[in-house]
Amino acid sequence: TATKRFHVRRFPTAILTTDQGIESDRFTGFVNPTELREDLTRAMEGEATVWEYERILKERRDPTIMILMAREFIDRCEPDKAMEYLNQAKMIDAEGDLGAIDDVMFAEAMIERDDRKWYKSLELLKKLVKNYPESEWREDAELYIPWLLTQAGDNEEALKRYNQFLDDYGSSS
Repeated sequence: TATKRFHVRRFPTAILTTDQGIESDRFTGFVNPTELREDLTRAMEGEATVWEYERILKERRDPTIMILMAREFIDRCEPDKAMEYLNQAKMIDAEGDLGAIDDVMFAEAMIERDDRKWYKSLELLKKLVKNYPESEWREDAELYIPWLLTQAGDNEEALKRYNQFLDDYGSSS
């Protein structure tokens, strides 16, 4: 089935392919029709696709583009390819001056989550929250932490963390 062929694990998922059946882009999660139309138009024009990212990386070693590539491969259930790009981004931003490290940590946590390695994912997200309190990923990390605790069977701690999340981010979407 197409679900197996394209490694679909989240619903809804829309996959844009070439005439030869090669995936050019993937859209996961609910988006309103206007946003979906914009995303499809962008992808059909070749913007923000794996192919465009590969072209950019041939021109320059950009950790932001490497992280975007990694996210594409995470969505495509190809964690090894994703890790290659994340490791390259880490090497380029080893000192953290370029602001890529928290992006890398969050992406690595998602790979561990997808592999059902709850504690490894938790460790990365807790480190992200502690070391990068201003990160754009902090709120997502704070929400994933109790979910991961639930998956790991620590419901008591998960409930505390969910309540803390509601106190801290109650007006969040």
